[in-house]
Amino acid sequence: MVSITQSLKTILITASIAFMTGCSGGGGGGSNVQPTPIITWTNGVYDPWALTTTDAQSSTNASCTVDIYSQKVWWEKNINGVPTGIKGSLIRTDTSERNEQCPVTETSSSDNTVTTSAMSEGSPSTETTSTTEVRVSLNDAGSTLTQTYTIYTDITTIVTTTTATSTTTTTKTFSDGSTTKTVADPIVLITTSDATSSATREELTNTVITPNVASVSDANSTTSTSADSDPVVTTTSANDTRATTDDSGNTVIKVFKVYTDASAVSTTTTSTITTTRTTLWTDGSTTDEVINTSSSDAVVITVSTSTRDELISTTVTANVVSTSDSDSTTSTSADGSATLVTTSSSEDRTSTDADGSTVVKTYTIYTDTYTTPVTTTTTVTTTRFTTWTDNSVTSEVIKTSSSDSISNTVTTATREELTNTVVTPNVASTSTI
Repeated sequence: MVSITQSLKTILITASIAFMTGCSGGGGGGSNVQPTPIITWTNGVYDPWALTTTDAQSSTNASCTVDIYSQKVWWEKNINGVPTGIKGSLIRTDTSERNEQCPVTETSSSDNTVTTSAMSEGSPSTETTSTTEVRVSLNDAGSTLTQTYTIYTDITTIVTTTTATSTTTTTKTFSDGSTTKTVADPIVLITTSDATSSATREELTNTVITPNVASVSDANSTTSTSADSDPVVTTTSANDTRATTDDSGNTVIKVFKVYTDASAVSTTTTSTITTTRTTLWTDGSTTDEVINTSSSDAVVITVSTSTRDELISTTVTANVVSTSDSDSTTSTSADGSATLVTTSSSEDRTSTDADGSTVVKTYTIYTDTYTTPVTTTTTVTTTRFTTWTDNSVTSEVIKTSSSDSISNTVTTATREELTNTVVTPNVASTSTI
């Protein structure tokens, strides 16, 4: 394949030759013009194959390795259609995988096992075991007859031994066509089985005769005991207030602590009932046994009380004989904040100065009026005087009332300010000429 650049070169060269040929015909037959050579580029120069990579992974078999060779192909220069062997630009680079090396792998495996066996029988052996068996029955008198037997069991065993020998041969085939055979160590399996037979025999070893119950009767007996506990004394107290009047008319309050002592005695009566069972046996004997004992307690609590007084405080309170009330009056004054009101007026004052001119001065007269509120508070206090039965007199304020009255105090002050002066000259003299 010719590149676009090489094609343009060929077209330009061909066009130049055609132009020059056309021009050469117009100048007469005597000119000697050499034709321009035609240069073209063809696919024609191949470099030798060169080894570029060794032991690379095969593109067709990932488990194999190859050597990679490469060859560069160049454009070849032609002059007037004749190849020159001159290289132009690189067209492509060809690659080739060679010398494939693949590992030898196992492709198949099979086992062949041969087993042989042999049996042998041992001598019989006997083992004797024994157990005890108790058999119970009644004799003619109705007593229990207990007989103990020893049961013997004779077990005869014959052991059979089986020996099995297994030999395994493994055949393997590989990817290069070769085969191998491996004989494993023999496996020996020995098993045993027992063939047993048994026989039993018995022997009486003991006999026990136990009388049985012919009849049973129960009888109860009762006993009682009483016991008193130590007295348990519980003391409670409460205050008792008692009021009286003495000879002077005072109230006397006495507070007593009254103690109440409660003594409790518990009397416990225990009743015990014993049940005795009498048994008549089949051999004519009798036996007695206590089969049950039960007891119950009855508790009676006896409580006795007593009281005692203890004077803990005495308070004498005087009573009122007479009372009288007295009023007292006080007055206080307080000045509030003054309020200022300012008024003004104009006043003209006329005088004559030293030159005889008339001077009119205008003054602004300011009048400042201060109004101050005065609050007068009148307080009336009522005091109660009390005469008591102990001849003492006490006083207490039982009522306080107050009222306010407001009056204003007005003060004035004046001040003036010169605001204008007008000087008018007067006639000093006249003359006629």
